[in-house]
Amino acid sequence: MEPFISIIVAVYNVETLINRCLNSILAQTFSDFEVILINDGSTDNSGKICDYYAKKDRRFKIIHQNNQGVSKVRETGIKEARGRYTIHIDPDDWVEHNMLEQLVHTAKSDNSDIVICDYYINRINSQKIKCEKPLNLNPNNVLLELFYRLSGSLCNKLVRRTLYNNISFINGISCGEDYLTCMRLLKNSQIISYVPKAFYHYDISSNEGSLTKSSDIVKFQFDELKILELYKSEI
Repeated sequence: MEPFISIIVAVYNVETLINRCLNSILAQTFSDFEVILINDGSTDNSGKICDYYAKKDRRFKIIHQNNQGVSKVRETGIKEARGRYTIHIDPDDWVEHNMLEQLVHTAKSDNSDIVICDYYINRINSQKIKCEKPLNLNPNNVLLELFYRLSGSLCNKLVRRTLYNNISFINGISCGEDYLTCMRLLKNSQIISYVPKAFYHYDISSNEGSLTKSSDIVKFQFDELKILELYKSEI
């Protein structure tokens, strides 16, 4: 039987943090999910830790591959996904135990294409909530809000898997790679829902060398310009 949710985790050199992430997934009050772990050529023990969880719980699937970057990893995850809905959880972050239950409840009651929630921004000694409530739940209006007030992250969004049909991630982009994908998903969607609660913990201080977090300002600016050019061509 196909799971209701496919959770995609892009793994690269996170041996000191990934247990926190995967244990928070195991602690979910909603259990009808699969976890697709994609080890993107880690040089530490991240791959072995993933193997352990895959042996421990049959809902966990591990894919080992040569380093290809976060865009390719996310794309591989979507291709492998079997769930009705998908969500991305980065291995250096973690989630509240009732995240999936709450998002699924809203998705079922609204027949949602995308369910958005708030998220936490975690630093070493602080935590704050980032409110992601759209001003209007019309997909076109939410899309426009990505440009000035809402996050384009796929980690605080439960997405109907079929929305990804004919959508690909931008290769060669490692900073903000999911913004354009999120924009394309919104263009494919009809029903957007919002849950006014934070479940996802975005840890910006513990692993700047990961696939999804970087302090390379020059790289970020280059990626930002490339994404803006793609925005112009598609909107």
